[in-house]
Amino acid sequence: ARAGELKPNQKAQCSKFKEAVAYAVEALKDTDLREQYLQKGKNKQLSAYNMAIADFLTPPVIDAINTENYKGAIGNKISITVTDNFKVTSVLVKIQKPDDTLIESGNAVLKLQQWVYTTTVANPDLTGCKIVVEAKDTPAHTSEKEVLLS
Repeated sequence: ARAGELKPNQKAQCSKFKEAVAYAVEALKDTDLREQYLQKGKNKQLSAYNMAIADFLTPPVIDAINTENYKGAIGNKISITVTDNFKVTSVLVKIQKPDDTLIESGNAVLKLQQWVYTTTVANPDLTGCKIVVEAKDTPAHTSEKEVLLS
């Protein structure tokens, strides 16, 4: 590349930042969201605008999926720890057979810093099944993580 030309990864980063700026400008038009970004930004010494940009650039992180209490019975609980620099807006849980056939899916509910999914379908054979979790944040970015049951 000639001097002054951006490399492909630099071009992608610039493009992503432009998207983040556009998101921040739109997000701050919503007075409730602007106030939330302002409050969260105060803790980090960031303006609402900079907090919105940081939120756009940082997807949620699924830190842990706890399947200890999942025994395949209706009403079992699967707990998920998800972090984000601003706010996690939803956590979707899917339980799949080894061939990826869907057994059940639904939204987890936030309870005391943990997202908890309560199962609704009996699943007598857990071997090889997967728990797939998808977390979404305010700018609607998603992260996915799966756990294989044995």
